[in-house]
Amino acid sequence: MGGSDQWGNITAGIDLIRRTLGQPAHGLTWPLLTRADGAKMGKSVGGAIWLDPDKTSPYQFRQFLIQTDDELVGRYLEHLSLRPLPEIEALLEAHAETPERRLAQRALADELTELVHGPQAARAAAAAADVLFGGSPTAAPEEVLAAVGREVPSATVPPAALDDVVELLVTAGLASSKGDARRGLAQSAFSANGRKLSDSDRLGPEDLLHGRYLLLSKGRRNHHLLEISTVVG
Repeated sequence: MGGSDQWGNITAGIDLIRRTLGQPAHGLTWPLLTRADGAKMGKSVGGAIWLDPDKTSPYQFRQFLIQTDDELVGRYLEHLSLRPLPEIEALLEAHAETPERRLAQRALADELTELVHGPQAARAAAAAADVLFGGSPTAAPEEVLAAVGREVPSATVPPAALDDVVELLVTAGLASSKGDARRGLAQSAFSANGRKLSDSDRLGPEDLLHGRYLLLSKGRRNHHLLEISTVVG
């Protein structure tokens, strides 16, 4: 049993069994997963995903599947999903009516992430994606913010760092200089935990999520998660 690219090895094994044991043998192949360009998906090519969360995090695993091309998502569902075929067919029909909603990709990503990494990791990955793509982090559980911290630049800073928003933005790498930070604040280019920051805003312990996290953002795609260290002694 193996991928369809192993047919030669499989038939050689069948022949070896016949010659050495005098018994019939059978081989089974499975169609290869391929990318949109027809190249096989595997560890020997770039952009491969792994089942090991230390190599591909649950968030990255889910996002890879969310980005599946429309022409491939049906085949991926048929090959990988445990859903009944009539349910897959109905899902693909709904997807075809509103492809911009990516219903098929979301169903594929949610199911496989849960199958590979478990329900809790799948929920955290989906919630982390919501936070990083424009959703409010204020209601995110602590494990979701921890998941966010594994996917975006992050750092631990002392509580005193909250006193200087301009310096904090530079430290987070969201501004190239204090002048750049001040200009961005004047233009409402930055936000903290989803709230737009102005040049007169100050941050304090009451702004932290779960008493420790501050998600700084520039626009919708640049983020930095700060964890505020506890004061000892």
